[in-house]
Amino acid sequence: THQLSPSVLEALIEAQVPAVMTVHEHSLGCPSGRRYVPHLNETCRRCFDGSLMSAVQHRCVQDRTLPSLLAATAVAAHRRSRIYQRGIQLFLCPSETARDAALAGGIDRERTRILRYAIDVRAFVPSTDPGDYFFCYGRLTPEKGQMTLLEAAALAPEIPVRIAGTGPDEPRLRAFARDNNLKNVEFMGFIDGPTLHEAIRNARAVVVPSNYYETGPLTCLEAFALGKPVIGTDLGGIRESIQSGETGILVPPRDANALNEAMQLLHTQAGRCEEMGRHAESVARNQCSAHLDALFSAYADASTRNQGVPI
Repeated sequence: THQLSPSVLEALIEAQVPAVMTVHEHSLGCPSGRRYVPHLNETCRRCFDGSLMSAVQHRCVQDRTLPSLLAATAVAAHRRSRIYQRGIQLFLCPSETARDAALAGGIDRERTRILRYAIDVRAFVPSTDPGDYFFCYGRLTPEKGQMTLLEAAALAPEIPVRIAGTGPDEPRLRAFARDNNLKNVEFMGFIDGPTLHEAIRNARAVVVPSNYYETGPLTCLEAFALGKPVIGTDLGGIRESIQSGETGILVPPRDANALNEAMQLLHTQAGRCEEMGRHAESVARNQCSAHLDALFSAYADASTRNQGVPI
């Protein structure tokens, strides 16, 4: 929403062209789009419930005052003009967490619809055979929670952990692993495509230790499609993606002890891990097969809403 000029929507309104928006992040209600305060390393709903100036006070955008002020001003202007409410007929939300962001931005609930993310499962070759290591991948930033995974790894030196990705938190994470002699941790750098799929397929489980409200993490869906359970934080879209005890295990955010216990459980119970992987793969296949029909239905609904109805 910060990159799309509202003038585009004004033109659509004037031409009476229906529009559909997928709510990928929290920007309708949060100037940073993340509902996360970097310097406090905590989740947040201050701008949902109160003044948008909270984003300026906490420098939520780029950890700088001016970008935070500009973003907060933009969100305030959008709310005041109701440009998204007027210009978009339907908001597709990959989770209830994403819907909360739309509602906080002044969107009427009747204009929102839950539509979970989908991937082309034909491109994924699953394997439910439990591997030896726990795998975490994605951008290395404080809110993604990889430090909690390292702290859990320090409690269980017998459990191998592999981390793929790069990002601004990489030096701090590597320093922690080095200073604590974490010989069970391997940093793999950036990988994607077949190499990434193979790393997931050979893992015992995927770990998603985020500290903030993911709206609908594709990481969980990709792991499921490859036959792997997910250990994830009991927060936001991750909570909505995982059926704890069936397709993975939910743990509190920033809780290394709880994460270690979940890893120990799957490390020692290969049969349980394999059963979860089979269930996860079935969930991914069913969710993705229904996605296209639901998407077509949503666009048809948006078109119908726009016919003969003043905006």
